[in-house]
Amino acid sequence: MRVTTAALCKPLRQGAKLLCTILLCTLLTAQSAAVALVEQLGSADNNTRTEAFQALQKLRSPEVAELLTLKLAGMNAASQQLGFLLMEQQSMDIARGQWLSMVAADSPVLRAAAAAHLWRLQDHSHATTLATALLKIPPQAVLMLLNFVWGIDDPQVLAALRRFVARGQPSFVVKNALQHLIQVENPRNEATVLAANLLLDTEDIGLRVIALASLIAMGETQQSMALAEILIAKPEQTEQVIPLLLKAAKLEPVLVDALIQRLKDAPNNFQVTQIASLLQIHASEKTVAVLFKLFDQEDPKIQSAALSALTNIPSALDKKRLKLMLTSTDASQQLIAAKMLRRMDDTSGLPYVLDLLTKNVSRKTEATKVLAEFRSRQVGLPLINLLDDPEQPVREAAWNGLQNLMRDLFPYRQFDFAKAGYEPNSNARGQGIAMLRAWWEAALK
Repeated sequence: MRVTTAALCKPLRQGAKLLCTILLCTLLTAQSAAVALVEQLGSADNNTRTEAFQALQKLRSPEVAELLTLKLAGMNAASQQLGFLLMEQQSMDIARGQWLSMVAADSPVLRAAAAAHLWRLQDHSHATTLATALLKIPPQAVLMLLNFVWGIDDPQVLAALRRFVARGQPSFVVKNALQHLIQVENPRNEATVLAANLLLDTEDIGLRVIALASLIAMGETQQSMALAEILIAKPEQTEQVIPLLLKAAKLEPVLVDALIQRLKDAPNNFQVTQIASLLQIHASEKTVAVLFKLFDQEDPKIQSAALSALTNIPSALDKKRLKLMLTSTDASQQLIAAKMLRRMDDTSGLPYVLDLLTKNVSRKTEATKVLAEFRSRQVGLPLINLLDDPEQPVREAAWNGLQNLMRDLFPYRQFDFAKAGYEPNSNARGQGIAMLRAWWEAALK
């Protein structure tokens, strides 16, 4: 039977045609899905747009960037913010092209966002567009755009930002704008000082404390008494001013005393952390004394925040203090003291950690992690025993700690931990634990 070339090629042509059809259908389906998801991204419903955002993150295609460029102008501010995040996740070349097309858009939000992102890509030629667009954006998009321009030091952009330091603006907008200006203007700009001064007689207490803190950050320390009086009378304003005061080269004693009082009376762990981060720069000894007194608070979160703040202050926790903390009835103090002493090559905290493992179930995971930091043969068997603890986080901490311990103590022994067959999440852990125990005992011989 004679077979012609045409006969042989026919099924190949049919196969190729079928493959092209499949690929085209797949492409069209993907494009259709992208269109639908971008529409959902513009939804007023938070759950709908969040789901669309998560799905679009997985697509990462040029088509998504093109669709966003077309649709973002008509979206609400929350949807626009998610859309800009998606644009940032595109490759640099794709993103640059879309930002360039967006910088000429009718929407001032799109123009400002595009110009700001192009600045990040080292294209500084759109600063004028950015500055003029900033002054036209709707109130609901102001904060988003202020975040986009953070760190940009072009004089035109900074002048536009000063326009937000004004009465009638929400306090969070004024605060954000002033933080930006103080951060990038070095030396200070007298126009920014003037803008803050114009807010000092406003009836809006929030704006006034922001203005006072900003002026102090810019060296106008004569405003310290006024701010101190407000913080004493209105302690809820403290959170507003700390980020601004962190930029101050000097704090006057009257303001330090007011902040010390606020630290003593801090209502939550966040304020303890926030105020202590500022005071440790300007009054470390007074701060240390107050933080130790906070150990008497009933709120364990405040106690923990005080301890964490102390660890950030050089020499606040010397060996004498740490050893005193070991004898405390507070498990948090004992664990931090044991951990810090160990880092000073002092293992006197080990017995306290071992004791906590048997007596304080609520701190067992944390205690296991601290135990694992002791590079000692004494902790091997306790860690192996913890591999069968009822709580998964404890088992995982013990498993991670044991592997590091065995590698450190026996660097020339090659332990195949995968071969042991132990998994913290498995219900059948006995055989793996038995093998690990046998390894440990053999290694000690």
